Parts: sequence; C-alpha cells; structure tokens
Amino acid sequence: MSFVELNQLLWERMRSRVLIAGGPNTGKTTSLVTFPHDDKGGMHVLLYPGEKGGASVPQDPYVKGYVWEVDPGKKLASAAIVTQVGKLTTEILAGKHGPCQTFAGDGLHKFIGYILDDVTGGAFFDGEEFEARLYGRAYQVFLDYLNDVTQSAVENVVFTAWDGSEADRAKKPGEKASDIPSHTYPDLPGRLAKLIMGEFSVVVSAQTHKSRDPAKPQQYLWQLQRDDTVWGCGVKGPTEVTSKLPKYIPQDWRVLGSLLMGEKK
Repeated sequence: MSFVELNQLLWERMRSRVLIAGGPNTGKTTSLVTFPHDDKGGMHVLLYPGEKGGASVPQDPYVKGYVWEVDPGKKLASAAIVTQVGKLTTEILAGKHGPCQTFAGDGLHKFIGYILDDVTGGAFFDGEEFEARLYGRAYQVFLDYLNDVTQSAVENVVFTAWDGSEADRAKKPGEKASDIPSHTYPDLPGRLAKLIMGEFSVVVSAQTHKSRDPAKPQQYLWQLQRDDTVWGCGVKGPTEVTSKLPKYIPQDWRVLGSLLMGEKK
C-alpha cells in the first residue's frame, strides 16, 4: 500500500460509499434498486445473518441476493458465521459470483452483533458480562471489514443499518438517563454509532413522511443534513457543494448522485 494522487476515478469511487440508516420499514432495502446495476455489472445484496429484510430485496435480473439460511437442528458458532460473511464478501468483491457494479450490505447492525459475540466467546449473546476492552477488539474487526469493502475497486458500495437514540455524553452522578441530551445515529454499539460517520462519504437518514392529504401515499425520503433530532446523516465535500444540498430528497441514489455530480462539474 502507498500514497497515490487523488484523481477523478478515485473521487468518483469515494463519493459512492454510502450508509443508509433508518428504522424498520423506512425504505432502506427497497431503495437499493436505485443504485447502478445492469448487464455489464450487477448488484450483489448480502443480507447479514439475522437480517429479516429479504422480502424487500429488489426483484431484478441484474440483482443477486444472498440470505443466511438457518438450520433449526444446528447452531453455528458466531466465529464461523463471521468467517463465512468475510469469505462471501471477498468472493463478491473479486467477481467470483459475477461482475459487481454495486455491493450492498443489508443490516450492518446485525453483523456487529456476531462480531461482538465472537470476540467475547459467546458472552454477548448470552447476556453475560465481559471485559470492556473487548469492545475495542470488536470495533477493529468491524472497521477492518468495512475498509476491505469501501476501499475495494467496486464502483458503488452501500450499507443499511437501523438507527437509534444515542446519548451525547456519559451520565453524571445523580443524573437519570432521560436527563442526558440524545440524538439519532446509526444503531451500533458504543462508540461505533459515531465512529461510523467518518467511514462513509455519504450518510443518509431514511424516513417516511405522511402527506396531509390522506389520498396521497406517504413519502419515502432521505435526510441529508442534520437537525435538532437527527445527527446521523451528512455528505462530505466542499462547503460550496454540501451547503446547496436540500435537507430531504426522494430515496433515490440517481437523484443524489446527479446532485453531487452536477455540483462537481
């Protein structure tokens, strides 16, 4: 590994690293179909073990989905599951399952759970106590996995995760948890909720907005700029670019991509 000069191709690739965070049924998985995929390079959607959103994977001839099949009579150790996720991810990125224009990891919050359970020897899923330093080891395994994907040569990378309320600071003596200000971030354990914000060029918050007109369907939107409630979103780039982005757009990468490319040009 070494330094290289940032060029247009690398800029395009960095711009196309996206995290979509939101609650259940907010359009996260459904919106994946808006990312590039065609006969020259398809989309590969890896649903992490435990993720139940398979029914929302786009039905498209150029989309391949991979779902974890549970054997009711056999419980596989978390270490083996983490290994298999890594193996399949590496194969997809290497083109062993067909040309890959877009890699999509669905339910990233589920995967970190298996990593934590692995490094704690099963204590995490069993609800047992474990050394706090093991969180650091799990974070590193998780971030190494993300780096392998986001720094790959695949044109587009997108992950989905649930969101949740994250306290702004630690609780002081005598305080109640409700006394601490909190904001919405990706629903990942400990410091990862905020650390992951630096791992992507684009982090959007998936939301549904009901129309005041009952005859109109609810809108599925991506929030691009943080507000008093949602801090887990944002787009990296020059201020003159990001300041012009709207707060909300339809859940469509083609819309956001054209905004970013138009501003770049």
